[in-house]
Amino acid sequence: MSELIGGIGRELAISCLLRLPRSYYYDVACVDRSFYSLVRSGNLYRLRRAVGIAEQMIYCSCNVLEWEGFDPCRQRWFGIPSMPPIECFMLADKESLAVGTSILVFGKRVESHVVLRYSLLTNSWTTGEMMNT
Repeated sequence: MSELIGGIGRELAISCLLRLPRSYYYDVACVDRSFYSLVRSGNLYRLRRAVGIAEQMIYCSCNVLEWEGFDPCRQRWFGIPSMPPIECFMLADKESLAVGTSILVFGKRVESHVVLRYSLLTNSWTTGEMMNT
């Protein structure tokens, strides 16, 4: 990581990167492999929480399966990966909720409810457990 910030050492580099706005993480992660690993592992988010750094983000879906994030402090939009093409999310209403470092999206199939979870830590979607009705 020291190569990213001119040889200042790993600890100081991490301290600086903790203060980088979250909406820029994946831009910087494309440049430096060790920072990418730090973001993907979730350690950066835990370190930010430990030192009291928090940011408010807005997430919205205006097109089927597509989501975007908005950083209101920096007036910056950023993309997140598309949801998996699960039929109930493409053809019917869905509800969503942001919790911690996740976005939960709820849908309904004929036989059960379905949950998809987007993780900021891994920048990916996963299918949640089937819900009881």
